[in-house]
Amino acid sequence: MPIFPSHRASQVLKAQHVSADEEIVTKAKVSVSTVSYTIKRHLETGGNSNRKRSGRPKATAESEDKFLRVNRLRDRQLTGQQLRAQLNTGFTGWVAVRKPLLRWQNKRLAWAMKHRHWTTEDWKKVLWMDESKFEIFNSSQRVFVCHRNLNISLVRLKQTLHLKANLKSSHHWHINLLKNSLYLSMNRLVRPLTRPTGWVVLSGETRTKSLQVPSLCS
Repeated sequence: MPIFPSHRASQVLKAQHVSADEEIVTKAKVSVSTVSYTIKRHLETGGNSNRKRSGRPKATAESEDKFLRVNRLRDRQLTGQQLRAQLNTGFTGWVAVRKPLLRWQNKRLAWAMKHRHWTTEDWKKVLWMDESKFEIFNSSQRVFVCHRNLNISLVRLKQTLHLKANLKSSHHWHINLLKNSLYLSMNRLVRPLTRPTGWVVLSGETRTKSLQVPSLCS
């Protein structure tokens, strides 16, 4: 049973005139611990109002809030339903790592080898300055990649499968069809978006493994 601020105020007022908590319990019809806690809080805070609630926890994470904010600024014509659909697609994106990962010594050596054939006239055309970077256009050459979030996709497929499993017994072929779709979707999610090195696609869906040649960039 909730205790309202007015009830707390009456308990505190009675405590100022009654010495025993048992008498307050009898008159206020509450437990002894409630009376003791109310008086203690009144002495600490000087009031009887309720504390501020923490509220319901957020339904979205910080990364999801950033995704919604960025997509909303990119296209102001998007509706709330469209933003929700984009958020629930199950894709995760980030900036790809530049490869190969060279040390600064190797990077300087590669730069020297690249310009070793330059003539004096070529070097005269270079504008020498400190190592500040000026860009007219975005030349950072960042590559954004995205992959499907396997956990989210599988959860939605299982939820759909559980929903279809509650159909009548005469509709078993729907369940079998959905199970096959779940199996194919899981295989498609486990495989990468690009074709793996060393696999050649033949006629139809037949695949055979070919000789793997090591790449120079690996």
